[in-house]
Amino acid sequence: MRGADAGRSLPRRGAVLVEVIISVVLTGIAVSAIMGALLSTTLQSGRSQDREQAALSLNQLLQELKNYVAADTTLDPDAPGGAGPAGWRLPGDACNCWALDETRAHDVSSRLPARLTQDGAQMTYAVNVVTVNGLDTRQVTATLKWTPK
Repeated sequence: MRGADAGRSLPRRGAVLVEVIISVVLTGIAVSAIMGALLSTTLQSGRSQDREQAALSLNQLLQELKNYVAADTTLDPDAPGGAGPAGWRLPGDACNCWALDETRAHDVSSRLPARLTQDGAQMTYAVNVVTVNGLDTRQVTATLKWTPK
């Protein structure tokens, strides 16, 4: 019988252990690649939502400022903030002045979501008086400064 087994080679000791270790290492590499892709997608999704919130806040500001186009600050009950000069102030404006005052800086960062302001976002707007067809018209330029971390 011994002669018949002599032609067959026996597996070397520890070969199965090496195969198991290699398979565990390869599985670990595959799992880490998948987890990295999932983490990257999650972070990009969060940044995308923050960008959308920032753009929405800026758009809402510009839409709301359209209500303040009148230069009349008299006791008008139709003013956006109620009757009187205080009715023409934009809520959240740090200067606490007429919403279309071209002589002051308007910082409206408080109108941004708290998560964005904690991340360093700042929203401001400036009012310029331009003459169109002989009439003075106010032009609003809004700025959103934000560098996500």
